[in-house]
Amino acid sequence: MNFYENGIPKESYGTSNNVILMGPPNFESSKFEVSDKDLTLEIKF
Repeated sequence: MNFYENGIPKESYGTSNNVILMGPPNFESSKFEVSDKDLTLEIKF
């Protein structure tokens, strides 16, 4: 991922669960479980 000098990403990005944070997302808030059932994730950019 490319960043501007102030640390803001140059590219659009999204995380699972559409977590909105001030700063980078963390794994705990973005993780999801893979199981034998169908799963649909909607990720907003």
